[in-house]
This record gives sequence, C-alpha cells and structure tokens, in this order.
Amino acid sequence: MTKIEFNAAFRTDKAGRSANQDNGFILLDIKGGDTGSQTLNTDRTAAMGDYGTLMLVADGMGGMNAGEKASELIKETMLREFGKVTAKVPGNAKSMCDFLGKAIQEADLTVKDYARTHASAKGMGSTIVALWIYGDMAVAAWVGDSRIYRYNPAFGLARLSHDHSYVQSLVDTGRLPEHLAFDHPDSNIITRSLGDNGTPANPEMRVYKVYDDDEFLLCSDGLCGLLTDKEIQTIMSEHIGSSKATLEALWAEGEAKGWSDNATIEVLCVSGDLPAAPVGHPDGYPAVNANTEASAPTLRRAPETANNMQPQAVMPQPGALAMMPQPEVPASRKSLPVWTWILICFVIAAGAVWIGFKMFEKKDAKEEAKMERLEEDQDLKDEEFSDPEYERRMDELNEEYDPEMQDAFEDVMNDEHFNRYQKEWESKRHQSAQPTTQPSTRPATSHPTHHSTQPSSQKETPTTGKNNKRPKPAAQPNKKTQPNQSDPKKEDPNNKPGGGIAGPPAPGQTNKAI
Repeated sequence: MTKIEFNAAFRTDKAGRSANQDNGFILLDIKGGDTGSQTLNTDRTAAMGDYGTLMLVADGMGGMNAGEKASELIKETMLREFGKVTAKVPGNAKSMCDFLGKAIQEADLTVKDYARTHASAKGMGSTIVALWIYGDMAVAAWVGDSRIYRYNPAFGLARLSHDHSYVQSLVDTGRLPEHLAFDHPDSNIITRSLGDNGTPANPEMRVYKVYDDDEFLLCSDGLCGLLTDKEIQTIMSEHIGSSKATLEALWAEGEAKGWSDNATIEVLCVSGDLPAAPVGHPDGYPAVNANTEASAPTLRRAPETANNMQPQAVMPQPGALAMMPQPEVPASRKSLPVWTWILICFVIAAGAVWIGFKMFEKKDAKEEAKMERLEEDQDLKDEEFSDPEYERRMDELNEEYDPEMQDAFEDVMNDEHFNRYQKEWESKRHQSAQPTTQPSTRPATSHPTHHSTQPSSQKETPTTGKNNKRPKPAAQPNKKTQPNQSDPKKEDPNNKPGGGIAGPPAPGQTNKAI
C-alpha cells in the first residue's frame, strides 16, 4: 500500500441553536478502531491505517431531540459496521462502494426502527456524508445537503458531493442560475435523507483519485450555508497543510458572520507517496468510475472544477429540457411529523370555535345591556311625568267628597224648569245688543250668574230623563242658594208650589232669593 500521512481536525457544536443535532467522527485507523483522540486538532502527522481512514458527518432533523438521536444512531451504526471490514474489502473500488453503501443502508434502517418504536421520534431523520480514503483512492457517499470539498493548490476548491436539495434540482434543470442558489429562500429543503418513511436509503457515491497536498473538508450546512465556496477556498488557501489552522479559521469566520445553525467541520490534510495534482481546468480530472463493477448502490462520475468555485452540472440537451418532468417541491428539511400537523389543525379548529362562541356571547351581552338601558330610560320618563302635588291634591279632594251634596246637585241639574229657563236666558243674552256682563264660559252649575232678565211666569211640568243629565261640576254646590232647605233629602224643591231655581233677573231688577 502506498505510504500516506495526514493530520486531521474535527469540531462540532450547537453554534446558533439551543441543542446540537449534528454528529460525526474521523476514524484514523479503521482496522484498529482508532478515532484519533490523541492526534486530532494537533497537526500531528499520523500514518494511514491498514484499512484506511473514514470521515463522517451527520446532520439530524426532527423535534423533541429526535434530530440528536438520529445523528447519534447513524454514528454508532457506522462505527459498528466498519468494525466488520476485512482485508478483502479495501483496495477494490467495487468492494469499498458496496461495503460503504450497505453500511449507510443499515444506518437508515436503524433510524426507521427507532422512529417506529418511539412516538416522540416520529419524523426523525438525518443527512450523511462519508469519505473513505485508502491509498490513492477516495470513495465519497452522501444523502442530503451536507457537503464534501477538496482543496488543492494546483486547481483550487472543488465539491465532491452534489446536494440532494430542491434548489439544486432547479439549478440542474436550468431554472435557477448557480449564483442565486446560495441565498434562495428554499435552500433548507432536501429531497433525500436517512429515515424517510417508505423510502429506502439511496446514497449517491463517487470514487476519486487522491493527490499529494489534497485537503478534504466535510461539513454540515451550518458552515456551507453561511460561507460561500469562494470564502471557503480563500481560508483553505491561507492554511495549506494545517488542518488545525484551517478549522480554526473557518470557525472564526462563521462566528464573525453569526451562526444560525449547528456546525460541524472536519479537515484532513494528505501527503505522501502520491501523484501530483493536475494543474489547470479540471475537465477530464481523473475519477475512477465503479458503476460498471458495483452491483449496488448506483455510482456516478463527478464533474469537478479547478479554477472556478462551483462544480459544472451536466446539462441536458436544449430540446430535452422542456420534456423533462419538473421536480416536485419536497417536504421541508425541518418538516414536522404527521401527528404534529394533526394536533396543530385541531388546535386551530378549537381556537376558531372558541372565538365564535365568544363573539356570540359578546353579542348577547350587548343586547342585554341595550334592554337594560331602555328600561332605565322608561323609568326616568315615568318619574319625569309624575306629579306628586297633583296626586296629593286628588287625595285631599277624595277625602272632602260629600255623597249627599253630590246627590242634591244632580237633582238640580236634572230639573226641567232649570234647563228650559237656562236655554231661554242664553238665547236672550245673545240677542242683547249691549250685554251688561260677558256670559260665562264655565259649565252651568247650581249657582248660575244672573242677569237683569225677567223670569218667565209660566210654570212647566218638570220632566226628567237620562238625556237631561249634565256632567258633574268640579266644585260642590252652595247651600245658600236653597233657603229653607236644611236637608236636600227631606225637602225636594221641585215638589213645593212656586218652587224652583230663579233665572236671571229682568232689566232694572235685582237678584232675589226664591
């Protein structure tokens, strides 16, 4: 095996979030199971192990700490599976791709099994990027949008992975320019991940040649979603050969810009008996294509770039672009499980019912208040039109009422002689050219105002009847107008000879008592 040395650095942190859902490791010696705890982040050079070196980053997703658990399960499963590597696997592209693909599929099943048996873990998932370096061969595998970069002074920075994301699909089909993909609002939507219900893991894999002075960078989208490829290349070009210095510089730049997500960075600097990297444009950059050898999973050659900052996507023919099916918008990377959406819909519906109930309750309260105000207004009107003095006077009059005097007054008013004489008097008053007094407009009483008019000597037979009744006067009759009648009930003036009520006196005469 080719003699290769390297130094490595690794760091993961919650950075811009309250909890860290990222995970990863650098397995310096796969055969010995050494994770390099003594040599990581020290720039200390170590020799590659018999079975090579494995780098891995997993970015978990899901609420209720499900993302943390998903990335942890992937890490544990990959370490366990690579503990089963035998001497027959390394050195053969087909064997290495087959082993790495099956290990990732096993990690996918582990996450799904855990989600099925734990209600709080529904919807959990994770991305994964893995790089297995053995001699002058590097096998890259990934699911999701975590990335693998390689920097070499001969050609600059190149991506070795291709995002499984909605935005990348827009770029690949020519519907979105490459320079607009970085700040696209849907950049967090991925099209593939480990733990997808009903969807088996389908990692994409590529095999590359390893060159002297290669620097490999594996990271979660907490870094590559914050720094552009150009910024990453600038930092790596300033710290060639030092994984520790490169990691620290990348981390400092992330902090300066302000972390918005978890961040995981792994850097591996390679040197040794390796061929020099070709200078210039990466077209024709050698890559071992194991697609014809490996039965599973599918392998695809990586189009790489040298001087430019982005990989060149393989574009379809212009006539075929319109015939291609448009990519569907997948679920968000941070999508919630189905039961969470059901709960949210239930809460919204309950809130709508409660708001409607409160609105009707408020309307009823307004109607009740309106009726109370109307009742209060009516009470005020009743108090306004009441006259306590009038009621008091009416009570006094009722107490002074004399039934006997009222009966006598009714008898006088019903007397035929009085009525006839009264009519004659009123007729003469109207005929008089110069009346001595103005006629009274008050209703006739038992004491009419007498004028100088000669009363008629003709006696009329008194008649009574219902039609001759007059309304009751407001005042009581005067007893002085009826001499010798101490008791009206005992002596009826209509039964005495010459009795009756005197009419108005004739001109030149004075009023006399009858």
